[in-house]
Amino acid sequence: MIFEAEKGFWFGSTILFFTILSLYLLPKLEQLIQCRLCIGAIFIGLAYPGYWITMTIANSVFLLVPPAIDWHIGLYIIVEFLVIATLV
Repeated sequence: MIFEAEKGFWFGSTILFFTILSLYLLPKLEQLIQCRLCIGAIFIGLAYPGYWITMTIANSVFLLVPPAIDWHIGLYIIVEFLVIATLV
C-alpha cells in the first residue's frame, strides 16, 4: 500500500494484479515451461512492467493521469531476479 500511495496508483491494485497473475497466468505457464528459474524470471518480467502497463491502460480508459515510472522499478527487477536466482 505504501508503493501505491507513493506512486498514485489505485488502492488495492497491486494485490488484485498479483492475485490474478498468480492464480490464472502463472499456472498456465508452469504447464508449458518446466524450468523453475525461467518461471521466476517470467514472473518478475511480468510483474513490474505488466503492472505499469495494466495501470496505464486502466487510467487511460477512465481518463486519469498515467502512472509515473522511474529507474527504481528497473533496479527492483534486477534485484528480485538475482534473489530468485539464488533461491532456486
